[in-house]
Amino acid sequence: MDKEKKSFIYDKRVRDFIIKLYDKYREGMLKLAFSKLNDWHEAEDAVEEAFINAAKNYEKIADSEEYEIKKYLVKTVINTSYKILDKNKRNDYGNMDTIEEYSPYVDSAEETALLCISYDELKSSVDELSPRYKLILNMKSIGYSNKEIAEELNVKSGTVRVMLLRIRSSLKKSKEGSRNEEGQK
Repeated sequence: MDKEKKSFIYDKRVRDFIIKLYDKYREGMLKLAFSKLNDWHEAEDAVEEAFINAAKNYEKIADSEEYEIKKYLVKTVINTSYKILDKNKRNDYGNMDTIEEYSPYVDSAEETALLCISYDELKSSVDELSPRYKLILNMKSIGYSNKEIAEELNVKSGTVRVMLLRIRSSLKKSKEGSRNEEGQK
């Protein structure tokens, strides 16, 4: 660990605050970092760096509202992920074997029936979305409310609602298109 990371003072108050944040947001932040980096180890590094930054900036964020802290963590994870990408000069979407290796296993018949779309079809549908729609979908998947997304993107919450409807419509059309292709075979 470099001098900068060692320089902030740990006390019980800071440690407890960071542990609470870590327990609450780690999984969502990890998914967000992975969506940018497509590498679990680098995603873990980005999340770790975000929580180190949160500890360093404890005095600035401790009295903030919960959504502001979450927003801070999301921005930090995204920025750290981009720094890692720049450092590694990576522009690819990663190895599908790695993504499939860490994808959850679905074992119940109900869950299998509910999925109704293969992973490849879903990935293809999401890849067709614009970068802005992908960002909104990522934010929604980690638990952002429409209001929080609107604040982050500097748009009205009604605009976010319309964008989410368009995303759903686009994904539904892709799903129906893939079913029609299967029926023609």
